[in-house]
Amino acid sequence: MRYQADRRYDQLVADLAVSKELDAQIVRMMQYLKAHPEDVHRDALETRLEAASREMEKRDYEKTVLDVSRLSVDEKYENKALSLYTAFLAKYPNSRYAKQIQEAIGGIRQLLGSAYFEALKKRPPADFMARYAAYQAYLDQFPDSNERQAIVRMIGELADAYADAIAHQAASCDEKAHWHSCIAECDRFLSVLADKPAAERVRQLRATLLDKQELTDLIAEASRVADDWNKARNVYLDYLKKRPDTTQRAAVEARIAEFDTEVERKARWDKTAAFANDARQDIHARIKRLERFLASQDVGPYAAAARELRQRLEPERQRVLQDQELAKARQQALARQQAEAARQEKALQRIRRLRDQAARQLRPVAGRFKDNGDGTVFDRKTGLTWCLLDSKMETGTCMKYRTAQAYVGRLTTGGHSDWRLPNAGELATLYKNTPFFPGSGSAWYWTSESFVRGYHRVVDVVTTTPETVFTRVSKSEENCGAVRAVRR
Repeated sequence: MRYQADRRYDQLVADLAVSKELDAQIVRMMQYLKAHPEDVHRDALETRLEAASREMEKRDYEKTVLDVSRLSVDEKYENKALSLYTAFLAKYPNSRYAKQIQEAIGGIRQLLGSAYFEALKKRPPADFMARYAAYQAYLDQFPDSNERQAIVRMIGELADAYADAIAHQAASCDEKAHWHSCIAECDRFLSVLADKPAAERVRQLRATLLDKQELTDLIAEASRVADDWNKARNVYLDYLKKRPDTTQRAAVEARIAEFDTEVERKARWDKTAAFANDARQDIHARIKRLERFLASQDVGPYAAAARELRQRLEPERQRVLQDQELAKARQQALARQQAEAARQEKALQRIRRLRDQAARQLRPVAGRFKDNGDGTVFDRKTGLTWCLLDSKMETGTCMKYRTAQAYVGRLTTGGHSDWRLPNAGELATLYKNTPFFPGSGSAWYWTSESFVRGYHRVVDVVTTTPETVFTRVSKSEENCGAVRAVRR
């Protein structure tokens, strides 16, 4: 009998290992216990059954929590969440998760309120009154919400923003001189937000708007007698006696002050016009006086006369400006001439220093080379006359071959105009025959010997290295070199 029980149990264990579903495993174990109530392995099997049941309960709990978390938080959220939680408790009435489930059920309302709060915070109605109604409806629907204080604060902020909007709208009413719509908006605010701190600001604004409406009527009354300054002035004085506490007192007093300052304004224009018409005064000062007047009186009874006088004086100012510009141009031309003369003098001084230096270098070879003292040197050996300084010393820069040709064509050194580029042999007599020409300024010189090589024109050049072996060297015409000019 024991042998048969062991085989049955082993087969059950093998079946359970094959099945992956907890529900199927539990059903299989319960069927086994029912069929074999006296089985010797009952205790082990019951322990295993209890563990599987606890695992399935845990799995169902986690699934319930997950399903609830996936619900959309909307008007149906509360019923759907309660349905899922109660279904779990019905299946597991003595569940070890009962406390967590009950706490979650208690938090559904709070979660719904928080969700509605977030939605309300992100997308509040645009209209102030609609927004207030939405906030108040939230407080009525969720009186115990954690966000209650936040909603109360938002209503306070709404009141502040609403009051700011009314104040901004009042500026438009001022522009149109029509305040009825703004006064109506103040009444709308006070109908629901009279207990908020911003309400006092709205009350004051409403009183101001009402006074502005009265002032408009007052201005219309004064304009009917505007030709008589005293009568118009008395209209405003009488109003202040009746309404000394009006919010527009400053505006009324400003109207009175306008009449008082009219005489002063006339006197100021008379002085300005007299100065501007005085030809003995500087024209710029006269026009500037008019411009100062116009800056403070751009509109008014004297502005047109001031602009007309300003326009009449403009041609005179233009003539003065032209004379000043001519004088300035002459000064600038003189400055440029002086600067050019200074530059040329500086260049001459540099050339003199270089010539003195070259003359000193020639002394050791005076037997062959004679310094003519005019920027040229005579070679007794060849009978050729050379420029004492090369082109780089003279100009301070190197030059391409075409430029070098043009350069020698313009030379007048020593009073001669027949300077030319030397050929290679002539240059070689200076630097490849002793005694060598001393103190050359450049590493090589252009010659007159130009020819085509391939697709390019090249020129024979002679280096200034003192040596008795002469090797022909050529360079592209685009190279940058120097000239040692020569004449017979």
